[in-house]
Amino acid sequence: ECQSCPSGTYSHPGSNNCSECPAGTISKVPGSIACQPCAAGTYAQQASANCNLCPRGTISKEGSAACSPCEAGRFTRESRTCERCPGGTISEKGSSECRSCPAGKFSQRESGTCSE
Repeated sequence: ECQSCPSGTYSHPGSNNCSECPAGTISKVPGSIACQPCAAGTYAQQASANCNLCPRGTISKEGSAACSPCEAGRFTRESRTCERCPGGTISEKGSSECRSCPAGKFSQRESGTCSE
């Protein structure tokens, strides 16, 4: 008697065992014959049934096992790409927005610090 492999695993037709989905991929339904990659902006650990959204200020590409922070001077809105902060604004590593420099200070485009 055949049994379905649980969510987060898969098996090839005719196989007698289940294999865990690799990190960055998922199988949502029991009985899967393949794992699907997580979309950009999400990630999954090994043997997952669902992809998780990246935390604010981090990004991932399709099929990622983890999210990475944007560098200083960059930010992300949708966890897919890091965008440059415009001149007059700054951001720290892992930011989801740029902040204006205080009055009397300035910054170049894509900067992490304000100067006098």
